[in-house]
Amino acid sequence: MPTSPFPWLLGLAGIATMAMAGYQMRESARVEAKANLHVAQAREAIERTRQEHAELRETLNVILEEARSIAAQAEAMQQRQRREVILLPPNVPPAAPVQTAELKEQAWKNYFRPIKGCEVWRDDAHMVECQNQVIRAKREFEQRWSAGEISVPGA
Repeated sequence: MPTSPFPWLLGLAGIATMAMAGYQMRESARVEAKANLHVAQAREAIERTRQEHAELRETLNVILEEARSIAAQAEAMQQRQRREVILLPPNVPPAAPVQTAELKEQAWKNYFRPIKGCEVWRDDAHMVECQNQVIRAKREFEQRWSAGEISVPGA
């Protein structure tokens, strides 16, 4: 039996130190595992967010394409309607569109007389000049028709 308590206390301190080191190692391993779990969960969340963003971008692209298609269809429809709309002069009562188109066509035939010398074109410049005269006459007709200055006899 030892006579001094010092070796006994030294042994007890060694055992306590080893127990404490074991506890710290287990606690450190537990904290590290918990941190690794949080890192893994964060990575999964980031990946899910990336996938959701990719799906949203894809959906947005589909919606944008549909919107562009609808806008193009609307524009085409407006252009068709602009071509089909015939402005009635104020003194002509509304009629069926076919009747109105026929009235306007008849008024144009009564209004426009072919330009002398433009029956056969001599060259490209002559053709352009003749067509420009027709275009100018058509513009004037349209303005006068819209203003109600031109009417169809018997209509």
